Amino acid sequence: MMLRGIVATLLCLVAAASADTGAWTGFRALGVAEGQLAVLEFVAVEGMREGGLVESVDVASGVASRCGVSVDCHCAELRKNNHRYGAFGSMGHLGDLWTIELTLVDAHTCTVEGTVFASESLSENEVAPRIAALARRLATPADSVAATATGTERTIDTTPAIVMTITRAQLQALQIRTLDDLLPFMPGYDVIDANWGGLVLNQGLPNTLLFLSNGISLVNGLNGFRSLGRDFRSSFTHVDRIEIVRGPGSVLWGQNAFLGVINMITEIPMRREPVLEAGLSAGTLNTQEAWVRGGQNRGLYRFTASVNAGRRIGPTSRLDDSPQASIGVPAPLPFGNAGVTHPAADTWLDVMVRIAVGKRIEASFQNLTSDIGFEISPSGPLLDEGAGGYWKKTHRLYGLELKQPLYDKPGASVNASVRGSRYEYYSDENFAIQPAWPDGPEPAMGGRDLRLGLRSLQGNDRPRTANQVELRVVHAYDQAIASKLTAGIGLLHMHTPASLATLAGISEEPSAITTSFGSKTFATLSAYAIEELVPVPWLVLSGGSRVQLDRPYASEDPWRFTAAFQGGAAINLGELGAKLVYSEGFRPPDAVQLFSTVGTMGNPDLRPETSRALAFEAHGTIESVLTLRAGADVTRVSDVIILDPIVGDPQFLYKPINQGQIDLLGAYAVAHLSLPLFDGRATYHIGALDETNPVGDGIPLARHTAALAAVWRPFADLSLFARGTFASPRRLRTVTADNAREPVKTLPTIRSAVGVSLADLYAGLDLELSVDNPLLLERDAPYRVDGTSAPLIERRRGTEVFATLRYDR
Repeated sequence: MMLRGIVATLLCLVAAASADTGAWTGFRALGVAEGQLAVLEFVAVEGMREGGLVESVDVASGVASRCGVSVDCHCAELRKNNHRYGAFGSMGHLGDLWTIELTLVDAHTCTVEGTVFASESLSENEVAPRIAALARRLATPADSVAATATGTERTIDTTPAIVMTITRAQLQALQIRTLDDLLPFMPGYDVIDANWGGLVLNQGLPNTLLFLSNGISLVNGLNGFRSLGRDFRSSFTHVDRIEIVRGPGSVLWGQNAFLGVINMITEIPMRREPVLEAGLSAGTLNTQEAWVRGGQNRGLYRFTASVNAGRRIGPTSRLDDSPQASIGVPAPLPFGNAGVTHPAADTWLDVMVRIAVGKRIEASFQNLTSDIGFEISPSGPLLDEGAGGYWKKTHRLYGLELKQPLYDKPGASVNASVRGSRYEYYSDENFAIQPAWPDGPEPAMGGRDLRLGLRSLQGNDRPRTANQVELRVVHAYDQAIASKLTAGIGLLHMHTPASLATLAGISEEPSAITTSFGSKTFATLSAYAIEELVPVPWLVLSGGSRVQLDRPYASEDPWRFTAAFQGGAAINLGELGAKLVYSEGFRPPDAVQLFSTVGTMGNPDLRPETSRALAFEAHGTIESVLTLRAGADVTRVSDVIILDPIVGDPQFLYKPINQGQIDLLGAYAVAHLSLPLFDGRATYHIGALDETNPVGDGIPLARHTAALAAVWRPFADLSLFARGTFASPRRLRTVTADNAREPVKTLPTIRSAVGVSLADLYAGLDLELSVDNPLLLERDAPYRVDGTSAPLIERRRGTEVFATLRYDR
């Protein structure tokens, strides 16, 4: 039943700029007695205090009646009284049906920061606790909540896992546009940004992260996540928050949650007023981007939808020298291939739709399409103008979730959900290996003519697919102690079409297609359970396990058994707290490692890699403005799969084998300062790595990483930001014209940006200006970081000025 027309209650709570005080306008309600209004006023105030946004609340009056649900009006009143945050909403009831909506506003940007909504039957005794809970949830800072680590939404301080949350507001305040810019802000993470893509490293190791989209795993049977651009890219238009779990997470998320989980979350609006955002962005390195996003709570259903499209040419690179060829020639490699890149435009199109029908049904669709070009081969040689390579990718995701309460009584409930999803990954790769070489040697009898250059045409018109079905049951108990048991069973069916890998000249059209291996099907059955126990209010205990059966090849192959365990404790004593967490992960070999017959010699005897980590973190808050976190973790990676070089074989370069283990040790510190007009965050991480069977000289670890970000708001409509990340130099070896193992110390990797935002210039229009790399610094991108000699160390440079117009209402 739609109550909007008869609802007369409006409330407004205003948080002072110091985030210590607020103002309460009281209630106007239809059919609510004065005595009950006084009680509801009291519990709403207490709920807001408990959320952590405000510590004290004063009574104000008149704002709600004047402004109604107008965000602009509330922003004006907040700014007039020098307040940063405010909440407004409506409340009314007809019989036992109550409708309550509260909306949180940030007066600096005049945008909606959050909304809570309820329309349900409540008894007289249930109304006050429900309003208090809604107010508490609204006033809980969005970056202090996470659900990805254990499946239960909790504040980060009470979650028995090491997790960080980045909100949409934080991304916008720092003008962070891509994962390349974001991930180095996580302790121990780094991105080696090369011409052909961004290699993501977690404590020095690649391919350790599982990406989720709204809790759905993005996995495929052919290969794991290797690099940004080639394997995955996404804009942030559809993203409301990103939760990053530090450490293995296979108990809840299964395979490939090896050393971390990244969950990109799109929230469906609860607000009944329509929400619209649109923008245009342009950069001086030929970057153009446009997007639009909208959504609304329509009562019977809620939805959000977004579209983002763009193109980018980006910076050029100058190579003083590079190999003319790196494959098919004897050592020493021929050099003399110098020049400047002539980048082709990268393009992308992202579409996201999420819809909720009532409280029981949620559906989603996502499409990420990109065409990413490169002008320097991942193997090292500079490619000729107009003869570069490309990665053409489409990620398409369909999701449906059905929810059903099974039991609901005071203090106890049982809820079930069934989620089904289909992930399609389309891949078309022109892996340009080396350019044409007119002066190269004549081919031997039956050999390949290297004068034509070399490329590998990879992929398939048919998608790699991952179909998942999961049944999850959650039992919650809240009496003398609180307990939540989450249990589930799941089926994962992955299909990989025939893997094509056709070698041809750089401009040669092959006469026949080469199939590296035929289509493959992988099946996985799994069951898991995670128990969270709160025996006393300041202690949360967690423990869980997953058992998994995999049939990785064909129907006649035997099932393989894998188990993973996790456990943890979180102590939260108000201003102080600590966590101790143990977790496990596993990463099965992918189809390329198992079956490849071109370039890489497949090895069907490979075992899954496993990870085990023990982590500790302590945190404290000083005067409600400074939060400090410090932690350490030790991780062991076993049955490591490495690419063992093959010498003298014209068909194969490497063979993957299980060899040895890697021990990781990391320590980090995080500081977050929140003042009335200033927000700042600093992180530092130091790491060490030990390999029992290193390849070559071993993995060249950047031992020190750090990040710094600051936002200053001197006026209500003006904010300035600066951000930067740092990774210490790496010591490795590279191939040169004179030495196949030349020792090199790379430059430190420093990324930086500064900018300004001008809010509400005209009718809700904002202007953002920023400069990436304002210090004009260069950074090195080694093309191998596994211990073998890098075929190239690319010197990256480029400064770009961005201008963005954003409409957000």
